Amino acid sequence: MKPISFIWILSVWMSLDFIMHGASTDPFDFDQVIHFKIEIPDAGIEILRQSNFQRRWPDSSHRPKVKAEVRINDEPFKDVSVRLKGAAGSFRSIDSKPALTINLDSHIKDQQFEGYDKFYLNNSVQDRSYCNEIICRELFQRAGIPTPRATHATVELNGRDLGLYVMIEGFNKKWLKRHFDQIGGNLYDSGFLKDIHANLTVNVGKNPEDHSAKNNLIAAVYEKDLSKLLPGIMRHLDLDMFLTHVALDTLTWNWDGYAMKPNNYRLYHNLDTGKFQFIPHGMDQMFQNPQGSIYPRFRGVTVLSLMRLPAMQQQYFKRMLHLYGTVFKPKQLVNRVDQLAAVIEPELKKRSLREWDRNQRGIQRLKDSIGARGDFLGWELSAPERALKFPDAGFVSIRNWKTSRVRGDIQF
Repeated sequence: MKPISFIWILSVWMSLDFIMHGASTDPFDFDQVIHFKIEIPDAGIEILRQSNFQRRWPDSSHRPKVKAEVRINDEPFKDVSVRLKGAAGSFRSIDSKPALTINLDSHIKDQQFEGYDKFYLNNSVQDRSYCNEIICRELFQRAGIPTPRATHATVELNGRDLGLYVMIEGFNKKWLKRHFDQIGGNLYDSGFLKDIHANLTVNVGKNPEDHSAKNNLIAAVYEKDLSKLLPGIMRHLDLDMFLTHVALDTLTWNWDGYAMKPNNYRLYHNLDTGKFQFIPHGMDQMFQNPQGSIYPRFRGVTVLSLMRLPAMQQQYFKRMLHLYGTVFKPKQLVNRVDQLAAVIEPELKKRSLREWDRNQRGIQRLKDSIGARGDFLGWELSAPERALKFPDAGFVSIRNWKTSRVRGDIQF
Protein backbone atom coordinates (compact mmCIF):
# COMPACT_ATOMS: atom_id res chain seq x y z
CA MET A 1 0.00 0.00 0.00
CA LYS A 2 1.45 3.33 -1.06
CA PRO A 3 1.85 6.04 1.61
CA ILE A 4 -0.58 8.95 1.38
CA SER A 5 1.24 12.02 0.17
CA PHE A 6 0.90 15.48 1.64
CA ILE A 7 -0.08 16.82 -1.80
CA TRP A 8 -2.96 14.34 -1.97
CA ILE A 9 -4.17 15.34 1.51
CA LEU A 10 -3.92 19.01 0.56
CA SER A 11 -5.86 18.47 -2.67
CA VAL A 12 -8.62 16.60 -0.82
CA TRP A 13 -8.80 19.35 1.82
CA MET A 14 -9.01 22.03 -0.88
CA SER A 15 -11.74 20.07 -2.66
CA LEU A 16 -13.75 19.75 0.53
CA ASP A 17 -13.27 23.43 1.24
CA PHE A 18 -14.49 24.26 -2.27
CA ILE A 19 -17.55 22.04 -1.80
CA MET A 20 -18.35 23.65 1.56
CA HIS A 21 -17.72 27.23 0.55
CA GLY A 22 -17.98 27.16 -3.23
CA ALA A 23 -15.91 29.60 -5.22
CA SER A 24 -16.98 32.49 -2.99
CA THR A 25 -14.35 34.58 -1.24
CA ASP A 26 -16.99 36.73 0.45
CA PRO A 27 -15.82 37.10 4.08
CA PHE A 28 -19.42 36.78 5.31
CA ASP A 29 -20.34 33.67 3.33
CA PHE A 30 -18.88 31.17 5.79
CA ASP A 31 -17.53 31.02 9.34
CA GLN A 32 -13.98 32.25 9.64
CA VAL A 33 -11.75 34.70 11.48
CA ILE A 34 -10.45 37.65 9.44
CA HIS A 35 -7.12 39.12 10.54
CA PHE A 36 -6.54 42.89 10.66
CA LYS A 37 -3.16 44.53 11.16
CA ILE A 38 -3.50 48.29 11.55
CA GLU A 39 -0.63 50.77 11.58
CA ILE A 40 -1.43 54.34 12.66
CA PRO A 41 1.31 56.99 12.96
CA ASP A 42 1.95 58.51 16.39
CA ALA A 43 0.29 61.75 15.29
CA GLY A 44 -2.84 59.83 14.35
CA ILE A 45 -2.88 58.02 17.68
CA GLU A 46 -2.76 61.38 19.46
CA ILE A 47 -5.73 62.57 17.41
CA LEU A 48 -7.69 59.41 18.22
CA ARG A 49 -6.95 59.91 21.91
CA GLN A 50 -9.23 62.93 21.67
CA SER A 51 -12.16 60.69 20.70
CA ASN A 52 -14.91 60.55 23.28
CA PHE A 53 -18.54 59.68 23.86
CA GLN A 54 -20.73 62.06 25.85
CA ARG A 55 -23.64 60.14 27.35
CA ARG A 56 -25.57 63.25 28.45
CA TRP A 57 -24.91 65.14 25.22
CA PRO A 58 -24.21 62.45 22.61
CA ASP A 59 -24.24 64.94 19.72
CA SER A 60 -21.19 66.62 21.22
CA SER A 61 -19.22 63.36 21.12
CA HIS A 62 -15.95 63.74 19.22
CA ARG A 63 -15.05 61.12 16.57
CA PRO A 64 -12.07 62.30 14.48
CA LYS A 65 -10.79 60.18 11.58
CA VAL A 66 -7.17 59.41 10.76
CA LYS A 67 -5.31 57.64 7.97
CA ALA A 68 -3.82 54.22 8.53
CA GLU A 69 -2.14 51.38 6.70
CA VAL A 70 -4.13 48.19 7.05
CA ARG A 71 -3.47 44.59 6.14
CA ILE A 72 -6.51 42.32 5.95
CA ASN A 73 -5.54 38.66 5.78
CA ASP A 74 -2.12 40.00 4.76
CA GLU A 75 -3.54 42.02 1.83
CA PRO A 76 -2.20 45.60 2.09
CA PHE A 77 -4.33 48.76 1.93
CA LYS A 78 -3.03 52.34 2.13
CA ASP A 79 -4.67 55.58 3.26
CA VAL A 80 -7.47 53.79 5.08
CA SER A 81 -9.83 55.93 7.17
CA VAL A 82 -10.09 54.80 10.79
CA ARG A 83 -12.15 56.21 13.64
CA LEU A 84 -13.38 55.02 17.01
CA LYS A 85 -16.98 53.93 17.40
CA GLY A 86 -19.31 52.82 20.16
CA ALA A 87 -21.69 54.39 22.66
CA ALA A 88 -22.49 54.20 26.37
CA GLY A 89 -21.50 50.58 26.95
CA SER A 90 -19.03 49.77 24.18
CA PHE A 91 -16.92 52.89 23.68
CA ARG A 92 -13.27 52.34 24.65
CA SER A 93 -10.23 54.56 24.21
CA ILE A 94 -7.59 53.94 21.56
CA ASP A 95 -5.22 52.73 24.31
CA SER A 96 -7.71 50.10 25.48
CA LYS A 97 -9.70 47.79 23.21
CA PRO A 98 -11.42 50.30 20.92
CA ALA A 99 -14.30 49.55 18.60
CA LEU A 100 -13.38 50.82 15.15
CA THR A 101 -14.93 51.90 11.85
CA ILE A 102 -12.72 51.00 8.88
CA ASN A 103 -13.34 52.71 5.52
CA LEU A 104 -11.06 51.52 2.71
CA ASP A 105 -12.12 53.90 -0.06
CA SER A 106 -12.40 57.24 1.74
CA HIS A 107 -9.11 58.40 0.18
CA ILE A 108 -8.50 55.82 -2.57
CA LYS A 109 -11.52 55.30 -4.78
CA ASP A 110 -12.76 51.73 -5.21
CA GLN A 111 -10.23 50.31 -2.77
CA GLN A 112 -11.94 47.25 -1.34
CA PHE A 113 -11.48 43.86 0.26
CA GLU A 114 -13.41 41.04 -1.42
CA GLY A 115 -16.03 43.50 -2.66
CA TYR A 116 -16.39 45.44 0.61
CA ASP A 117 -15.03 48.87 1.43
CA LYS A 118 -16.43 49.56 4.90
CA PHE A 119 -16.40 47.48 8.10
CA TYR A 120 -17.29 47.90 11.74
CA LEU A 121 -14.97 46.16 14.17
CA ASN A 122 -16.95 45.68 17.38
CA ASN A 123 -14.94 45.00 20.52
CA SER A 124 -17.76 42.86 21.96
CA VAL A 125 -16.97 44.07 25.49
CA GLN A 126 -20.65 43.59 26.38
CA ASP A 127 -20.87 40.09 24.91
CA ARG A 128 -18.32 37.57 26.14
CA SER A 129 -19.76 34.92 23.83
CA TYR A 130 -18.86 36.93 20.68
CA CYS A 131 -21.94 35.30 19.12
CA ASN A 132 -25.00 37.49 19.75
CA GLU A 133 -24.44 39.80 16.79
CA ILE A 134 -23.97 36.96 14.34
CA ILE A 135 -26.87 34.69 15.31
CA CYS A 136 -29.36 37.55 15.65
CA ARG A 137 -28.39 39.20 12.37
CA GLU A 138 -28.89 35.83 10.72
CA LEU A 139 -32.37 35.64 12.30
CA PHE A 140 -33.38 39.02 10.87
CA GLN A 141 -32.00 38.04 7.46
CA ARG A 142 -33.97 34.78 7.43
CA ALA A 143 -37.11 36.75 8.26
CA GLY A 144 -36.54 38.88 5.14
CA ILE A 145 -35.21 42.05 6.74
CA PRO A 146 -32.10 43.50 5.03
CA THR A 147 -29.46 43.37 7.76
CA PRO A 148 -25.67 43.81 7.66
CA ARG A 149 -23.97 40.47 8.20
CA ALA A 150 -21.25 39.66 10.70
CA THR A 151 -18.29 37.34 11.20
CA HIS A 152 -15.26 37.22 13.50
CA ALA A 153 -11.94 39.03 13.27
CA THR A 154 -8.73 39.58 15.19
CA VAL A 155 -7.13 43.01 15.39
CA GLU A 156 -3.53 44.06 15.85
CA LEU A 157 -2.91 47.79 16.31
CA ASN A 158 0.67 49.09 15.99
CA GLY A 159 1.98 45.70 17.06
CA ARG A 160 -0.42 45.42 20.01
CA ASP A 161 -2.71 42.39 19.90
CA LEU A 162 -6.22 43.60 20.71
CA GLY A 163 -7.71 40.12 20.47
CA LEU A 164 -10.99 38.90 19.08
CA TYR A 165 -13.61 41.18 17.52
CA VAL A 166 -16.93 40.89 15.70
CA MET A 167 -16.67 42.28 12.15
CA ILE A 168 -19.83 43.73 10.57
CA GLU A 169 -20.72 45.05 7.12
CA GLY A 170 -20.67 48.84 6.97
CA PHE A 171 -23.72 50.90 6.04
CA ASN A 172 -23.00 52.64 2.71
CA LYS A 173 -24.03 52.66 -0.97
CA LYS A 174 -22.44 49.28 -1.62
CA TRP A 175 -24.51 47.74 1.15
CA LEU A 176 -27.68 49.35 -0.19
CA LYS A 177 -26.94 48.03 -3.69
CA ARG A 178 -26.89 44.51 -2.33
CA HIS A 179 -30.48 44.85 -1.12
CA PHE A 180 -32.32 47.53 -3.12
CA ASP A 181 -32.75 48.43 -6.78
CA GLN A 182 -32.78 52.18 -6.16
CA ILE A 183 -30.34 53.57 -3.59
CA GLY A 184 -31.08 57.28 -3.69
CA GLY A 185 -33.28 57.38 -0.59
CA ASN A 186 -32.02 58.80 2.67
CA LEU A 187 -30.45 56.33 5.09
CA TYR A 188 -30.79 57.80 8.57
CA ASP A 189 -28.51 56.96 11.49
CA SER A 190 -30.43 56.83 14.77
CA GLY A 191 -27.42 57.87 16.82
CA PHE A 192 -27.86 57.34 20.56
CA LEU A 193 -31.39 57.05 21.98
CA LYS A 194 -33.07 59.05 19.21
CA ASP A 195 -36.52 58.34 17.85
CA ILE A 196 -37.65 59.15 14.31
CA HIS A 197 -38.78 62.69 15.18
CA ALA A 198 -35.25 63.65 16.25
CA ASN A 199 -32.68 65.32 14.02
CA LEU A 200 -31.14 62.14 12.60
CA THR A 201 -27.91 62.15 10.57
CA VAL A 202 -28.14 61.06 6.94
CA ASN A 203 -25.43 58.48 6.15
CA VAL A 204 -26.31 58.09 2.47
CA GLY A 205 -28.82 59.77 0.15
CA LYS A 206 -29.11 61.82 -3.04
CA ASN A 207 -30.96 64.61 -1.22
CA PRO A 208 -29.69 64.54 2.37
CA GLU A 209 -31.19 67.97 3.12
CA ASP A 210 -34.69 66.90 2.06
CA HIS A 211 -36.49 65.40 5.06
CA SER A 212 -40.02 65.78 3.69
CA ALA A 213 -40.55 62.03 3.39
CA LYS A 214 -39.49 61.45 7.01
CA ASN A 215 -41.68 64.35 8.15
CA ASN A 216 -44.64 62.71 6.41
CA LEU A 217 -43.98 59.49 8.31
CA ILE A 218 -43.72 61.39 11.59
CA ALA A 219 -47.02 63.17 10.93
CA ALA A 220 -48.71 59.85 10.19
CA VAL A 221 -47.35 58.25 13.37
CA TYR A 222 -48.61 61.15 15.51
CA GLU A 223 -52.11 61.12 13.97
CA LYS A 224 -54.65 61.40 16.82
CA ASP A 225 -57.68 60.21 14.85
CA LEU A 226 -57.50 56.42 15.16
CA SER A 227 -59.64 55.95 12.06
CA LYS A 228 -56.93 57.69 10.02
CA LEU A 229 -53.89 56.28 11.84
CA LEU A 230 -53.35 52.96 10.05
CA PRO A 231 -54.05 54.17 6.48
CA GLY A 232 -51.67 57.11 7.02
CA ILE A 233 -48.85 54.99 8.42
CA MET A 234 -49.22 52.39 5.68
CA ARG A 235 -48.67 55.09 3.05
CA HIS A 236 -45.21 55.85 4.46
CA LEU A 237 -44.04 52.70 6.28
CA ASP A 238 -43.50 49.10 5.16
CA LEU A 239 -45.86 47.83 7.84
CA ASP A 240 -45.36 44.13 7.15
CA MET A 241 -41.59 44.39 7.53
CA PHE A 242 -41.95 46.63 10.57
CA LEU A 243 -44.17 44.13 12.39
CA THR A 244 -41.58 41.44 11.69
CA HIS A 245 -38.86 43.72 13.07
CA VAL A 246 -40.79 44.44 16.28
CA ALA A 247 -41.73 40.78 16.75
CA LEU A 248 -38.08 39.70 16.40
CA ASP A 249 -36.99 42.43 18.81
CA THR A 250 -39.33 40.87 21.36
CA LEU A 251 -38.53 37.23 20.60
CA THR A 252 -34.80 37.87 21.07
CA TRP A 253 -35.44 40.34 23.89
CA ASN A 254 -33.60 43.13 22.12
CA TRP A 255 -34.09 45.59 24.97
CA ASP A 256 -31.62 48.01 23.37
CA GLY A 257 -33.30 48.02 19.94
CA TYR A 258 -35.91 50.30 18.41
CA ALA A 259 -39.06 48.75 19.86
CA MET A 260 -38.13 48.96 23.55
CA LYS A 261 -35.56 51.75 23.78
CA PRO A 262 -35.54 53.21 21.00
CA ASN A 263 -31.92 52.73 19.94
CA ASN A 264 -29.65 50.83 17.56
CA TYR A 265 -31.47 51.14 14.26
CA ARG A 266 -31.27 52.73 10.84
CA LEU A 267 -34.23 54.20 8.96
CA TYR A 268 -34.16 53.89 5.19
CA HIS A 269 -36.48 55.52 2.63
CA ASN A 270 -36.83 52.70 0.14
CA LEU A 271 -37.48 54.32 -3.23
CA ASP A 272 -38.43 50.92 -4.68
CA THR A 273 -41.64 51.05 -2.62
CA GLY A 274 -41.74 54.72 -1.62
CA LYS A 275 -41.92 53.61 2.02
CA PHE A 276 -39.60 53.63 5.02
CA GLN A 277 -38.22 50.55 6.67
CA PHE A 278 -36.30 50.00 9.87
CA ILE A 279 -32.96 48.19 9.82
CA PRO A 280 -31.52 46.66 13.02
CA HIS A 281 -28.08 47.65 14.24
CA GLY A 282 -26.16 46.77 17.38
CA MET A 283 -27.34 43.40 18.72
CA ASP A 284 -24.73 42.40 21.27
CA GLN A 285 -26.96 42.20 24.36
CA MET A 286 -29.73 39.82 23.40
CA PHE A 287 -31.68 37.20 25.41
CA GLN A 288 -30.82 38.89 28.71
CA ASN A 289 -34.35 38.46 30.07
CA PRO A 290 -35.59 34.99 29.05
CA GLN A 291 -38.97 35.68 30.68
CA GLY A 292 -39.46 39.10 29.14
CA SER A 293 -43.10 39.76 28.31
CA ILE A 294 -44.35 39.22 24.77
CA TYR A 295 -46.03 42.61 25.24
CA PRO A 296 -43.09 44.54 26.70
CA ARG A 297 -43.00 48.21 27.55
CA PHE A 298 -42.66 49.62 24.05
CA ARG A 299 -40.98 53.02 23.79
CA GLY A 300 -40.41 53.48 20.08
CA VAL A 301 -43.05 56.02 19.06
CA THR A 302 -43.94 54.13 15.88
CA VAL A 303 -44.68 50.95 17.86
CA LEU A 304 -46.56 52.84 20.57
CA SER A 305 -48.76 54.50 17.99
CA LEU A 306 -49.64 51.27 16.18
CA MET A 307 -50.32 49.40 19.41
CA ARG A 308 -53.18 51.79 20.12
CA LEU A 309 -55.11 49.70 17.60
CA PRO A 310 -56.38 46.32 18.88
CA ALA A 311 -56.12 44.92 15.36
CA MET A 312 -52.39 45.72 15.32
CA GLN A 313 -51.90 44.05 18.70
CA GLN A 314 -53.49 40.90 17.29
CA GLN A 315 -51.47 41.09 14.08
CA TYR A 316 -48.27 41.55 16.09
CA PHE A 317 -49.12 38.45 18.17
CA LYS A 318 -49.80 36.41 15.02
CA ARG A 319 -46.48 37.56 13.55
CA MET A 320 -44.62 36.41 16.66
CA LEU A 321 -46.43 33.09 16.56
CA HIS A 322 -45.47 32.63 12.90
CA LEU A 323 -41.81 33.57 13.43
CA TYR A 324 -41.55 31.33 16.49
CA GLY A 325 -42.50 28.35 14.40
CA THR A 326 -40.44 29.17 11.31
CA VAL A 327 -37.46 31.45 12.02
CA PHE A 328 -36.92 31.49 15.77
CA LYS A 329 -35.96 27.90 16.59
CA PRO A 330 -34.11 27.66 19.93
CA LYS A 331 -32.42 24.31 19.27
CA GLN A 332 -31.05 25.51 15.95
CA LEU A 333 -29.84 28.72 17.58
CA VAL A 334 -28.01 26.77 20.28
CA ASN A 335 -26.39 24.56 17.63
CA ARG A 336 -25.36 27.67 15.72
CA VAL A 337 -23.69 29.07 18.83
CA ASP A 338 -21.72 25.83 19.19
CA GLN A 339 -20.57 26.12 15.57
CA LEU A 340 -19.32 29.65 16.11
CA ALA A 341 -17.68 28.73 19.41
CA ALA A 342 -15.63 26.06 17.63
CA VAL A 343 -14.36 28.64 15.13
CA ILE A 344 -13.15 31.17 17.69
CA GLU A 345 -11.86 28.73 20.32
CA PRO A 346 -8.35 28.36 18.80
CA GLU A 347 -7.93 32.16 18.55
CA LEU A 348 -8.90 32.64 22.19
CA LYS A 349 -6.89 29.71 23.54
CA LYS A 350 -3.63 30.78 21.95
CA ARG A 351 -3.98 34.27 23.43
CA SER A 352 -5.22 33.70 26.94
CA LEU A 353 -6.72 30.73 28.73
CA ARG A 354 -8.43 33.20 31.04
CA GLU A 355 -10.09 34.90 28.07
CA TRP A 356 -11.07 31.52 26.64
CA ASP A 357 -12.59 30.50 29.99
CA ARG A 358 -14.59 33.73 30.12
CA ASN A 359 -15.79 33.05 26.60
CA GLN A 360 -16.83 29.51 27.50
CA ARG A 361 -18.90 30.83 30.39
CA GLY A 362 -20.41 33.47 28.11
CA ILE A 363 -21.24 30.81 25.51
CA GLN A 364 -22.95 28.61 28.10
CA ARG A 365 -24.88 31.56 29.53
CA LEU A 366 -26.10 32.50 26.05
CA LYS A 367 -27.19 28.94 25.26
CA ASP A 368 -29.01 28.65 28.58
CA SER A 369 -30.76 31.96 27.96
CA ILE A 370 -31.84 30.93 24.45
CA GLY A 371 -33.25 27.66 25.79
CA ALA A 372 -35.09 29.39 28.62
CA ARG A 373 -36.40 32.05 26.24
CA GLY A 374 -37.68 29.38 23.90
CA ASP A 375 -39.51 27.56 26.70
CA PHE A 376 -41.09 30.77 27.99
CA LEU A 377 -42.19 31.91 24.54
CA GLY A 378 -43.69 28.49 23.81
CA TRP A 379 -45.83 28.80 26.93
CA GLU A 380 -46.83 32.43 26.34
CA LEU A 381 -47.64 32.01 22.66
CA SER A 382 -49.79 28.95 23.36
CA ALA A 383 -52.11 30.99 25.61
CA PRO A 384 -54.98 31.13 23.05
CA GLU A 385 -54.96 27.33 22.85
CA ARG A 386 -55.08 27.06 26.65
CA ALA A 387 -57.86 29.62 27.06
CA LEU A 388 -61.19 28.44 28.45
CA LYS A 389 -63.54 27.50 25.61
CA PHE A 390 -67.28 28.09 26.07
CA PRO A 391 -69.72 25.83 24.20
CA ASP A 392 -72.67 27.22 22.26
CA ALA A 393 -74.88 27.01 25.35
CA GLY A 394 -72.62 29.54 27.03
CA PHE A 395 -71.99 27.51 30.21
CA VAL A 396 -68.93 25.62 31.44
CA SER A 397 -69.05 23.20 34.37
CA ILE A 398 -66.46 23.63 37.09
CA ARG A 399 -65.50 20.27 38.55
CA ASN A 400 -63.62 19.12 41.65
CA TRP A 401 -63.87 22.35 43.64
CA LYS A 402 -64.80 23.12 47.23
CA THR A 403 -65.50 26.23 49.27
CA SER A 404 -62.94 27.68 51.65
CA ARG A 405 -63.40 30.39 54.29
CA VAL A 406 -60.83 32.13 56.49
CA ARG A 407 -63.18 34.56 58.21
CA GLY A 408 -66.61 36.10 57.80
CA ASP A 409 -69.70 34.65 56.11
CA ILE A 410 -69.94 33.63 52.48
CA GLN A 411 -73.04 34.52 50.50
CA PHE A 412 -73.77 32.84 47.18
